[in-house]
Amino acid sequence: PGARELLHKVADLRLQVVLATSAPEDELELTRGVLDCDDVVSAVTMSGDVDTAKPEPDIIKVALDKAGVGREQAVFVGDAVWDAQACARAGVTAIGLLTGGVGSDELCAAGMAEVFEGPGALLAQLRESAIGALLDWIARQPELDASRVGVTGGSYGGYMVLASLTHYSDRIRAGVD
Repeated sequence: PGARELLHKVADLRLQVVLATSAPEDELELTRGVLDCDDVVSAVTMSGDVDTAKPEPDIIKVALDKAGVGREQAVFVGDAVWDAQACARAGVTAIGLLTGGVGSDELCAAGMAEVFEGPGALLAQLRESAIGALLDWIARQPELDASRVGVTGGSYGGYMVLASLTHYSDRIRAGVD
């Protein structure tokens, strides 16, 4: 709920919206139909764009390329062990949500930097999360362009990408869901 409104809000803030999933094209089309936001989506990455799906890092690397950001400039939000493994292999910080039926210990062992009960818990602690820490780190790096920061997320983590873009609209320029 609210994803469509968040996508439009992100676009209204002149931020790039990129959808990235390792789902096949038919599932992606179903999701896009439900979202009904193609008018604000600047790029899409799906299983057909890579030879292997998560836990291989390929889909994350393609999403970063399409967003035009480096791995240091991204935080991924996901709810599966393979999300954590793919991010670890791609060198992207990952935040876990307990919305995918996987426990906190499993997600942490797979590579999640931190785990939250769900999107509401992460949203309530967004400034204290890895997303807030990344933005603070980027602001201190003279060689990085703070105007080109992106966040990524998969599965239900896409909601958190959009929430991050809303809360940090002055500091995040791309969101990859």
